[in-house]
Amino acid sequence: CCVDFAVGSTYKHLNCGPGSPSFLFVNESLIEKVSQPLTGWMGHIQPFEFSSKYQSANDIGKYICGTPSIIAYKAIQSALKVFDKVSLKIVREKSIKLSEMFIKLMYQECIEFDFTLISPLKNQDRGSQVSFTHSKGFSIMQTLISRGIIGDFREPNILRFGLSPLYMRFENIWKAVLCLRKIMQTKEWESKKFNKKKGIVT
Repeated sequence: CCVDFAVGSTYKHLNCGPGSPSFLFVNESLIEKVSQPLTGWMGHIQPFEFSSKYQSANDIGKYICGTPSIIAYKAIQSALKVFDKVSLKIVREKSIKLSEMFIKLMYQECIEFDFTLISPLKNQDRGSQVSFTHSKGFSIMQTLISRGIIGDFREPNILRFGLSPLYMRFENIWKAVLCLRKIMQTKEWESKKFNKKKGIVT
């Protein structure tokens, strides 16, 4: 393998939800050479010796820095069973089609509302999410969430829409864009209840 390190999120990439663990790959040739800055009991070479001096494991286990959530692991196990039954090539193809449709419909239905696409237009440069900016992004996203369309907001003005090809339908994209158009036409996002920032990621 020509990759030295790789990290990923089961929260996003396996649809396991908030609190699920991340994962790490370290090239075998580097495991003993690279130190782990986040030390924890599970990464100790002999965790049940309970020694006062920390000594990291000399295998991939040295990178475990905490006690994993068993419930979260169960979600990962179930997700992997689903992924074992599908072709990642087909999943990626649908992901591209979903994002292409979303971008096309946004230009078709919402072009007059000052949304700016910031995700790459080239499929090979874009993951399974599409992001737009808008000066009223926070309140617009809160309004969408109140309608059951769950995206997220990133400061200062980014609306991010995740597209999960395993269960999302093309109809969902169409309905989301039409809902967004209606919100913009009616200016529902101007309501005070959608403009209360709590200082957290949404």
